[in-house]
Amino acid sequence: MKGLRLTVYRAAGSYPDCSNGGVSSKADVLTVVGRLVDGVVIPLPKGCCVFSPSDEAPAVVLVESRIARFDPTPHLIPLEFAEDGIPSGAVGPMDGGNYAGSCDSRWSDLGKHFDGKLRLDVVAIHDRIETYSDYLSLSR
Repeated sequence: MKGLRLTVYRAAGSYPDCSNGGVSSKADVLTVVGRLVDGVVIPLPKGCCVFSPSDEAPAVVLVESRIARFDPTPHLIPLEFAEDGIPSGAVGPMDGGNYAGSCDSRWSDLGKHFDGKLRLDVVAIHDRIETYSDYLSLSR
């Protein structure tokens, strides 16, 4: 499966990794390979299938969150979470504080391809998972 390359954006300076070791803490580039809809990964349009994922540019998929009546809010999750789920006993994936985007016009045009309302500029990366006990202690 091929896709488009996105640059990872992190906080500058000595700000700690909030992704809890997620893919965006290790990679400077991600490869978006599809869109997750009802548990199924739908590949990108043919013109967007350019780059193969690699260890240096791991595969991610686009997911839409719908909150109340607002337009969909896109974010990315690692492909392995879309295909295999999260590890047993874990909570997530959740926002780890990093973002990804590209100046490639094919990236911004994907929103028009999917449903016309999805705006793709810089999007959040949801690659953080926690144990349930960590989740409870950090959520209070």
